[in-house]
Amino acid sequence: MTKEQISELESNLDQYTGTENYYRISGLHPDIVCTDGVLYLAQMAKAFWLLDAILSYQKQCSKDEMLSQMQFWKLSVDLEKSSAVLTCDRDSGDTAITQEIEYTDFPLAEIKIWVAGKVLMLPGEY
Repeated sequence: MTKEQISELESNLDQYTGTENYYRISGLHPDIVCTDGVLYLAQMAKAFWLLDAILSYQKQCSKDEMLSQMQFWKLSVDLEKSSAVLTCDRDSGDTAITQEIEYTDFPLAEIKIWVAGKVLMLPGEY
């Protein structure tokens, strides 16, 4: 993505403050949906892999009393090395899951996705 496209993506993501629709994102997890903002992110940043990564931990999260209700996911990208770390927190500073990602072309330095119950959303959509 060009710098202009990245800037537009960031600006557009900031404007999601709720959702009008919910979208099924995986046949393997038909009960989990995402919001307009998360779908936009996945489409524009070509990041359906990120949603798949989050979904791959849902069985594990369902066994944790706190994570079964609310999860705070963050992808932190080292743009120079094209690598990243995906984390899931129960609460601020209480990290439950960490996954190193050796290579990514994700265009943003950081993105947060929250999972409330069975809905993936941007923080502004909560």
